[in-house]
Amino acid sequence: MKNTFGREIIPQNDEARVAALHRYEILDSPPEEVFEKIARLAQSMFKTPIALVALVDKERVFFKANVGMGDTLNVSRGVSLCSLAVADEEVVVFEDARKDPCLLHNPLVAGTFGLQFYAGAPITTPDGYAVGTVCLVDHTPRQFTDEQRSQLQQLADLVMHELELRLSTRKTLAMQTELLQTTIHDIKNPLNNILGLASLISSSKDMATTLEYVRLIKQSSTALNGVVQQLLETTLNFPDEWGLRQEQVDLAEILKRTVEENRATVLKKEQTITTSIEASPRVLGDPQRLKIVLDNLISNAIKYSPTDTTIHIALSQQNGSALLEIRDQGQGLTEEDQQKMFRKYGRLSAQPTGNETSSGLGLYISKRIVEQHQGRIWAQSEGKNRGSRFMVELPRMRSNKFQTG
Repeated sequence: MKNTFGREIIPQNDEARVAALHRYEILDSPPEEVFEKIARLAQSMFKTPIALVALVDKERVFFKANVGMGDTLNVSRGVSLCSLAVADEEVVVFEDARKDPCLLHNPLVAGTFGLQFYAGAPITTPDGYAVGTVCLVDHTPRQFTDEQRSQLQQLADLVMHELELRLSTRKTLAMQTELLQTTIHDIKNPLNNILGLASLISSSKDMATTLEYVRLIKQSSTALNGVVQQLLETTLNFPDEWGLRQEQVDLAEILKRTVEENRATVLKKEQTITTSIEASPRVLGDPQRLKIVLDNLISNAIKYSPTDTTIHIALSQQNGSALLEIRDQGQGLTEEDQQKMFRKYGRLSAQPTGNETSSGLGLYISKRIVEQHQGRIWAQSEGKNRGSRFMVELPRMRSNKFQTG
């Protein structure tokens, strides 16, 4: 980028300033009526042929709204006078640009475009970064009063208000989308259990076994109803971190129930689950969310392990923490898998062994829930086809930290 001004135009905080601009995700976006209205209002108020809402990126200036400059979308930062307003972080005015020494070699002033008047008010973020300007351009010199400077700054502040509103709306929509995806994923496990148990009932010839399958169907249906109920509660609390509850949770009880609910899939794939519960640690948290973590990890172990293999699950308490370990004899993890497995839609090299489907959300959701509970989740594997160990550590609740009532 060539600097055509007779002074420095890059502020010391420019890297952070550009990052602040990028968080609004507005560069190269199509025209939006609210910003066009602000530019037209500026043109009307100040009677100039050109009014712009300009956003100053690292090496260019993007016109989010353009009144009077045709189809121009971008100009070089080293040419645009908006760079000066961003650098100074205050209203910049050139009443006769041809007389200012720093503009003698600027092509917009010295060239055929013939810029003679410029006024630009910085668009400043709540954390103090000037990310652009609302600016005025004329081809003839003109005076600009203090009152007009104040009015132009108010328009720039209005642009920032709209940017913040736009960002908030986008975040809310993103959270709603993620909530919907998470709920669909959480419904799948108990629903698959119900379908598996129904299939076993159709081939069962023993009444006692059939009644046991019916009991498990009822248990999975209760879990399914819990997911729906939590969705309803979350929408009432939205977007307050998905309405996380805080109560005493018995991990051993949840583990036993989750293993039992996955029994149908284990039987179908001729697998074995062994459990070792050395203690019954209590944690402070949301039982429904923590069950989702256990369900995701156990169902993954089943899904990606071959038939006639064993899944080992251990629950213990160590150094004031509850520690859950789920170890399988499945397809293992590559180095690439371990780098991306907790990312959203992080598809791994392993493939389901029973034609099951995978959304790529289970581990991502589990990590979020564990971290909401101030815990950590990680995985270990000696490599491809050498099995995996998934570990969850949660802070154990001390007896004096929980009070009923």
